[in-house]
Amino acid sequence: MQKLFLNKEVLKTVESKSEKDLQKFICENWTTLFPDYTLIKDEFPLKGDVHGVGKKGRTDIFAYHKGKHRFTVFELKRDYNENVASQAANYAGFVREHFHKVYVEAKETHGAAIPEMAKIDNKEVDVVLVAKTFSGGQINQAKSSKEPVTLIEYCWFADDILFFDYVTNAPDDIIVNAPDEDEDDITEDANTWTFSDLDLPVGVELVLTEDKTKKCKVANDTQVEYEGELFSLAALAEKLLQRKVGRALIRFTYNGTSINNRRKPNREGNKRGTVDWFKTQGWHAIVKGIEQPAEIRKQLQDIVPTNTEPTKEHIPQLREILKQRVFHVTRRAALLELLDELEKQD
Repeated sequence: MQKLFLNKEVLKTVESKSEKDLQKFICENWTTLFPDYTLIKDEFPLKGDVHGVGKKGRTDIFAYHKGKHRFTVFELKRDYNENVASQAANYAGFVREHFHKVYVEAKETHGAAIPEMAKIDNKEVDVVLVAKTFSGGQINQAKSSKEPVTLIEYCWFADDILFFDYVTNAPDDIIVNAPDEDEDDITEDANTWTFSDLDLPVGVELVLTEDKTKKCKVANDTQVEYEGELFSLAALAEKLLQRKVGRALIRFTYNGTSINNRRKPNREGNKRGTVDWFKTQGWHAIVKGIEQPAEIRKQLQDIVPTNTEPTKEHIPQLREILKQRVFHVTRRAALLELLDELEKQD
């Protein structure tokens, strides 16, 4: 049973709220609850054979993820059941198969503030399921799913307070638009670390961050084993992701945590690639490394050209740009901390 303490009092849970109440509350507080998404429409109509039996459908909420550049289906239920996951999967499949039609409906009929069609991922559609609780089996199924599935448990409290608990894919655990954008200044050399440096002994299992069904085992101090073959971590990441990878460590987890977090501090005492490390590089080096979206870099450089330094007068404009949260989360956090430090200066 969840309890919420506020001003030394325990707030009572509220059981009378309906799915419609939940939907209304989420939509009215959208930018606070889901700042990384653009709300397209609640009760978004899917016109066609959604369920394979000639029936139309409606997603509880249809949205667009600004960082991943893909559509997202939200399904809300007071009491979760297997039909919800199946229904959401049907909706996501329909959006993929009828991407052009869905895009036109969202953009032209509902006036959604989304990019042009060519800039949106038409291969993947995320699913977010919100319910009071999920079973262990449902959680394991979501974690092992090849499709991106986010589970959120909620609880209503008195005074219209809504508690969200991300069971899978918490926003802070997701690297959006990152890792390749920073490769120019923090590309890893194969000889800069070993598994011993990371305190990862031979035999431990590592999981690919972007597809939790892909797993490998540490074979020796510099290689992993995957399907009977030996690879460097970077080579395996490139094989599995089918693209060049500059920072292999952020691509794998051990016991649910990025192995990049296990790196030892550098001579300055800061782990390479962390917020503190970026701060030592300075404002312009951080901004220069923002490859996507390029307009963010340009906006920041227009306010603070490379031959100048940010001043207190710049802070409001810079913070407004950084609110967009659509580029590498670590760079963004470093820039915000530099602004905080600037603001405190006499």
